[in-house]
Amino acid sequence: MATKLFLGTLAVLLWCCNTQAENFTVLIAQPRQATYPWSSQSFAPYVLGQVEPTVAFAIEELRENGVLGDNTFHIDTFDTACSYYIALNELLDIYYKDLLKPNVIIGPTCLYATTEVSRLASHWEVPVLTAGAPASGFRYSDFGEYKTVTRMEHTDNKLADVVDSLLVCLKFNSTRVALVYAGEDSDNEVCYYRMQAIRQKLAAEQTAGVVLDRAYSDKSSFEFYLNEVEERARVVITCTPISDLQEMMRAAKNRGMTDGRFVFIAIDPEFEGMYYGTHLWKTGPVGLWPLNRKNNAKDVSKSYRGRKGDRCIWVGNWNNGTMANTEYAEGPDGVSSVVFTGSPVSKMVIPNNGSILDVRQSLTVLVKINGSVNGNGTIFSYDGSGMELRQQDGKGLSARFVRRDGHFLKQVKKDDVLTPDEWNYIGVSYDYRTGIAKLWHDGKEVAGESIGIVDLRTQGDITVGEQFKGRITCLQVYNYAMDDSQIEAAKDACEDRKDEFVDSCDEEELLEAFRSVLAITLRKPATEEFKDFVKKLEDRGVKENHYVTAYHDSMVLFATALNETIAAGANPADLKENGSLILKNMWNRTFQGAGKDNISIDELGDRDTDYTIVEMDKESGNFKPFWDYMGFTKTLKQVNPNQTMDWPGATPPDPEPCGLRGSNGVPPTEDCPSKSLT
Repeated sequence: MATKLFLGTLAVLLWCCNTQAENFTVLIAQPRQATYPWSSQSFAPYVLGQVEPTVAFAIEELRENGVLGDNTFHIDTFDTACSYYIALNELLDIYYKDLLKPNVIIGPTCLYATTEVSRLASHWEVPVLTAGAPASGFRYSDFGEYKTVTRMEHTDNKLADVVDSLLVCLKFNSTRVALVYAGEDSDNEVCYYRMQAIRQKLAAEQTAGVVLDRAYSDKSSFEFYLNEVEERARVVITCTPISDLQEMMRAAKNRGMTDGRFVFIAIDPEFEGMYYGTHLWKTGPVGLWPLNRKNNAKDVSKSYRGRKGDRCIWVGNWNNGTMANTEYAEGPDGVSSVVFTGSPVSKMVIPNNGSILDVRQSLTVLVKINGSVNGNGTIFSYDGSGMELRQQDGKGLSARFVRRDGHFLKQVKKDDVLTPDEWNYIGVSYDYRTGIAKLWHDGKEVAGESIGIVDLRTQGDITVGEQFKGRITCLQVYNYAMDDSQIEAAKDACEDRKDEFVDSCDEEELLEAFRSVLAITLRKPATEEFKDFVKKLEDRGVKENHYVTAYHDSMVLFATALNETIAAGANPADLKENGSLILKNMWNRTFQGAGKDNISIDELGDRDTDYTIVEMDKESGNFKPFWDYMGFTKTLKQVNPNQTMDWPGATPPDPEPCGLRGSNGVPPTEDCPSKSLT
């Protein structure tokens, strides 16, 4: 009600001013495709098909609330292709060839495209609102180059504030810190920039001493780096994909570093909510069918059943199927595969025992296929009436999702993604925590939809290859939603090797190791208003994520600040020519964004981002929110005041560790004796 009154007052002010209405051009600069040949990244969360309808929705809301007055907004778009060269040339063509000067630019998101667009926009006095360019150097290297840029999403300097506050809260503000992260040359270069911001913050505030800074390019280096950590540090701050984090914690467990003496603070690289649930420590599939001559339709997956003495017991899942009217042929890497003829009677059927294969909530299905040129057929299906993965028209891929009661949900599909007559590594995932379903190709997300938080129809028998013409091998089913690093790591899951489960306590040990982990991710509002906002986006075919929400809020901020500037006496025509005049009402303020969430923009034009720190619930194995970090007040707020942090050894350790080995000027004591190097 307060928001409507405030917006209504602005509308009256505009009417009283009796200014000439103007048409403002909103230029949306985002990639049109989810992938491009020159990049290994997926841009699916912020493609034009997601951002444009979101901005249009924001304009509709603003018009209904009277914020626009008599002014109108026209949306134009251009494809940045996540390339600084293409983005620069496209924008120059729009300005000089099409003679169109935008009045505000929404985007880009990709770092290098953002830098080029922002330089031109600052020269033209055009406001830029981006959910990208999080590096702290973007703001401080040369403020004049980016003087009209407002950063509406996470920024590395704000993340560094969270880490600083967390160390103080845990009383680690006098201890030694190690940074271990995916290096600048990896696909996760964002981690490099984040760690530099954290290092600078801790040094400036003298919160803790960073004694190690290690960027890795290969997971095999974890043992070496953790040996250094054990000698010199107490807190490890890491930014890494989940599969790498698992490998790091596995190495830490092997070195005895997960008994409560060390703290691992993990930062979610993509901030897509993967650092929740059981995803951090779960590893194995509930079903794994190599689909080759050696194993036929045999399921070789196993499940952990507890300890017997020093041994961990794994029992076969035995979800064996039966083949009908199939044969064998060469598969990828010289391994055989199963040939399906394209008829309804050529298929494999896997009985569903109603327990382990009934992945009714989160799931991931991965498989390698070699389909025909014009193929249309079922790759994987639950009983023909449940969740289904299909090849369409040779190059297309689609996934159907069905609610438990048989109600059909939104389909996820992608055209022109498969290469017929060649091997394609594909997959589908659904995350119950977010309601997001995704299609994957070669380890990259290629499509996604919000289908809601539902129990899926996965109780029926599984059918593989029905009416599919081609070859299939290495089928995997998981009962959790995997991220890109896990999907990439599972690519070779069917390689012929010795039984890795014999005496292996990996999953149990990872579960125990992750009790030493605190993870930082973005805070998402849990209000009914925000749920309603998500539903309205879904009605427009948009999958909510933190990028599209930021671009919705970008439009709200610009229009509100424009309205206030006009109400203060500015001529709309002048504001079209010099948009920098609006910035004073965009920065150093608060406003209500999506779902009436309170948003704060600081004096430099950066959002005061809210974060959530999650820790493991020992009973369930789930990572759950423990603190919320409120960016505007720079404070940590415990989500549940009655909740006690679970930690190996009952409580987080004292600031100075017995993990230090008396090196680097730290003398050994009776309680913390020097240790010989291993």
